Amino acid sequence: MHKPDPFQGSPWNAEPTDDWNHAVYWHNYYRELLAEADPWRRERVIHRHVDLLIQMLRQAGELPRSSTQTLLDAGCGIALIPQLLAFWGFRVTAVDSCPQAIEIASQRQSTEEELARCVPIWDPCRDMPSARELVEDPGRSLKRLREFKAPGGSVSYIAGDWFATGLPPGSFGVAHCRNGLRCSTKPYWRQSLGRFHELLSPGGVLLLENVNAIGIQDEVEELLAHCGLCPSGPGPPASRHPSTWSACGRPDRVVGRTAMDGPKPKPTSRSKS
Repeated sequence: MHKPDPFQGSPWNAEPTDDWNHAVYWHNYYRELLAEADPWRRERVIHRHVDLLIQMLRQAGELPRSSTQTLLDAGCGIALIPQLLAFWGFRVTAVDSCPQAIEIASQRQSTEEELARCVPIWDPCRDMPSARELVEDPGRSLKRLREFKAPGGSVSYIAGDWFATGLPPGSFGVAHCRNGLRCSTKPYWRQSLGRFHELLSPGGVLLLENVNAIGIQDEVEELLAHCGLCPSGPGPPASRHPSTWSACGRPDRVVGRTAMDGPKPKPTSRSKS
């Protein structure tokens, strides 16, 4: 019997549950999403905005690309993010535990104009210059998308979670997980971060985006440090203090980097109980 190990903090509007990372949960989620008559929410899920991801990739020195880079998109869902990253020169392995989501995502062939819908444009507000407002400008979004265009990108879709045995250790330069752990329990967070570290090559970068995670930020940072992920930010890795973390100015984003050398944690395994 496993000893309970809950988060001490409480993320706003994101109560941890064992159901979150089970395929049945997401099968029901996508069944309801695709059955909705109003396409508004469905379109938002498909055309996820990537402005935060662009910032993190640039901060980590991974964008723009001069050569191809391997990237794991953990919990890709039906979003166009894997195809957009391939457009920017990444060789993407997109993984999701819901076979239905993988089937939908893999069959979609997107134009540049559709990918550009994922690239938002923010302009200063006229009445409040310190604030920004979202501007619908397809032309500027397309221009921004093309700024990072690079050859050699591709997408491979896999139905299964990131614990799948077919993913070899050390095979990715970048791992990206957007809300895949949002409502996960602390033990699942620990297992997943260990798995991401295992899958990253030396010096690889883990990019986490989690909505409303401010209540557990300190605990997540402790888990990241325990898994051997160093803080990532401006400057070479050697100049970054191991006890600090870069959250890109917001509490719901973390950029972590694996050590350039040294032993990795033992491979993790997911409990089936």
